[in-house]
Amino acid sequence: MDINDLVKLLPSIIAETIEDIYLINKNKDESYHIQYEGRKILVEQPEFYNTFINYINDIDPSLINEIETKETVKKFTNNYMIDVITQGEYKIVIINDCNIEEEASSDYKILIADDSNIIINFFTKIFKDRFKILTATNGDEAIKLFEANKDDKLVGCFFDLQMPVKNGYEVLDYFKQNNLFGSYPVSVISGEDDGANIAALTNNYAIVDMLQKPFNNDSITNIVNKTISLSPNYKG
Repeated sequence: MDINDLVKLLPSIIAETIEDIYLINKNKDESYHIQYEGRKILVEQPEFYNTFINYINDIDPSLINEIETKETVKKFTNNYMIDVITQGEYKIVIINDCNIEEEASSDYKILIADDSNIIINFFTKIFKDRFKILTATNGDEAIKLFEANKDDKLVGCFFDLQMPVKNGYEVLDYFKQNNLFGSYPVSVISGEDDGANIAALTNNYAIVDMLQKPFNNDSITNIVNKTISLSPNYKG
């Protein structure tokens, strides 16, 4: 392999080293997760600014003020390298996770289905040492992943209500039609804060609870613990 071949590989190599890229705008209440795949860049649907802040808060709360007030930031904290560049109204935030991956301390599994990588990363970073994390980005993937892993080690499922292909309601319908709620406890993830809609959801499906966006480390931990405690297979 010569120098020209190596140069051609650089975009893919760089992509593998970058954990996350975000474009954020506090004034517009926007947070975009960017996926750089070496040859192309994928931009996800916008999340609320506070969803990004919750993610950063889990890494290091002191970063929030620096990201919001400084034009540029380059900081290594809690095994994360953070780079921030300001471009007009937006800030580009590049996050590299330098933590050494460790195996989960148990064989228990939880399934997370959400089309936001911010949410999936939030779940994964908090619980990767306790559980094997199964992740899906749409309802169809969630059902297929569930079918492939529905054994006595799957102790909890968490489904976003608004997903592409099949939404969360369709996944809940699948669980209801197949009488799965008793064996595999489910909580849902939603930005919905209308009390009537929440009541209708809980009346129609035997879900454990609802995790409402935006959320923090404590609220997500409480929901997960509450959900898995109802699994007939969990011996925590």
